[in-house]
Amino acid sequence: MPDHTFSDFSLDGPGGRDTSTSDKPECKVLVQLLTSVPLGTPTGAARTSVLAPTRSSATAVTLASYAGKGAEEAFSAVKTASRTCAGGYLAGHYGDTLQITKVSSGAYAAAGDEALALTFETDTGGDALPTLVFVRKGDTVAAFSTASDAGTVDQGKPVVDAQVAKLG
Repeated sequence: MPDHTFSDFSLDGPGGRDTSTSDKPECKVLVQLLTSVPLGTPTGAARTSVLAPTRSSATAVTLASYAGKGAEEAFSAVKTASRTCAGGYLAGHYGDTLQITKVSSGAYAAAGDEALALTFETDTGGDALPTLVFVRKGDTVAAFSTASDAGTVDQGKPVVDAQVAKLG
């Protein structure tokens, strides 16, 4: 993807800890994924950010490997949260809060063993439409959190497709 700009960033935020919160505990997994925090206790994790050539969207990619049934359990938790939290919740991270007013889910075609696409509506007037594509391939999960300032839904499809192809 030579037309995209890639940059690495650390899994450790300020203080090296996850500060994701939600007013609904069952929604915390969605906050974690939107803020590039791996779920549960992965055996390994990495992340990068990708800026589209038009610079109207950016995608954070988080990869996590799990032992045993960890990847399946992480995927199940996200599916459950997408239904439970569909009516909205308050998301917090590093002291900032955002009111998610609606979570819509759908399928992401031909990606891994399981894939789920989510679109988040916020109380910010519709300018930013964050999306999440969550893919499980074997013992690895990949989360693609995309924010677009173009006022349209952008799932970061070129980035998702390229990374999923690398997962095999």
